Amino acid sequence: MSADSSHLRSRPPAVPLFVVVLLAGYSAVLIGIELATSQEYVRHFVTDIDGPVPFHAINTSLSVFLQWSTALLFLLAAAVPVRSHRNRPTVYWLVSQVVFFAWLGCDDRFKFHELLGGRLGIGDHYVLLALAGVEGLLLTFACLRGWIYGAVVQSLLLASVLFAFMLGVDALAPHALPLRLSVEDAAKTCACFFFLRFAWQMLFLRMEQRLADVAEELQSASLTGDGTWLQGRPLAGRRVLLLGEDLRMVLPVARSLGSKGCEIHLGWTSPQSPVRASRHVDTVHELPLPSADSAGWIEPLQRLLQEQHFDLVFPVTESAVHAVQPHRSLLEPLACLSLLDDTVFHRAFDKSAMERLARTAGVTVQDSVVVDSIEQAEQYFASNPGQVVIKPGCSVEGCGFGSKQFVQIVEDPQVALQIVGQLLRSGQGSVLLQEY
Repeated sequence: MSADSSHLRSRPPAVPLFVVVLLAGYSAVLIGIELATSQEYVRHFVTDIDGPVPFHAINTSLSVFLQWSTALLFLLAAAVPVRSHRNRPTVYWLVSQVVFFAWLGCDDRFKFHELLGGRLGIGDHYVLLALAGVEGLLLTFACLRGWIYGAVVQSLLLASVLFAFMLGVDALAPHALPLRLSVEDAAKTCACFFFLRFAWQMLFLRMEQRLADVAEELQSASLTGDGTWLQGRPLAGRRVLLLGEDLRMVLPVARSLGSKGCEIHLGWTSPQSPVRASRHVDTVHELPLPSADSAGWIEPLQRLLQEQHFDLVFPVTESAVHAVQPHRSLLEPLACLSLLDDTVFHRAFDKSAMERLARTAGVTVQDSVVVDSIEQAEQYFASNPGQVVIKPGCSVEGCGFGSKQFVQIVEDPQVALQIVGQLLRSGQGSVLLQEY
């Protein structure tokens, strides 16, 4: 069974625009200085040679900072206590990254590769090439073991390409070639930044694994048909269907249950999602995605539940919960569903209801005005021309499976009115407006 999932994409976190602009601007300035002066002048910024000029050795200092910060992040990742029979090899690999990037920082600062090349009677770039080869083997090993995946791969590839380019310029370009020095060191600095981002993402992957372990410890049990937890019953062999599209939420749950021996099935997962390649996933079912315009997705899901006899059906993401919850009466006779109480569901997915509940409980909340028509919004903006916070009544209601509506802060009343109109037309029953 095929599904029209073309609108679903596994979207890794984007590099903030200001970071890209900052790196590009820094590189352009470095290259521009060499164009305006000379290579010998730029050398003061990118080497440790003596010479009293402004920003002496600034590029080296920056790259050393990035490399040592990368080593520190890998050290923190290695220190995260993940409970898994595969954890020890992962820790050894993380420690190898600590050693590698700490050494790179020291080498950049104290020129170890030049000293070692002189002792061995070879070009110092060959020392760096040898280290790069060892690191390449370590990274390849980690990728094959499944420790590097998803958005992390993007950062690693960018860093590797920039680092290889830097080594190529250092090894092959003539020393007197114009712009050689500034281009080489600008590439090095950018590579160091993306290695830092790579380490940051690896740290977060370890933290996600730790959170999954904590959740597993709190729910160390299996489910009976009526949805109650029974302590002490083994999870091994249980058949679980995970519904959802968000890698950050589905993958930790799949790992947690899969490591306990559960047979993991996936549904409503993007064809491009790396979670499909997880060693913990046994089967991926190509189910039609839920749609507010059609109920045609319910029957295939019912048929799958009848055929597979799942011990648990777990809608993992907000979109999946929002799709399944209203149809629980049709699905609960076929499998045990991990769903919210109906009252809790309606409150949790309705910002105005949550606000009323918070006030009832004595919690201080920002005053809001709930509008359910464009006329009410026009009246509000006529009397409140300043900045306004626009909150959709429900983050996932009426905006399509796998997508969300986010809170927005708007200064222009006309733009704000357009946004409110779009939200109401998309199926939002109401929109909350707050003074900023």
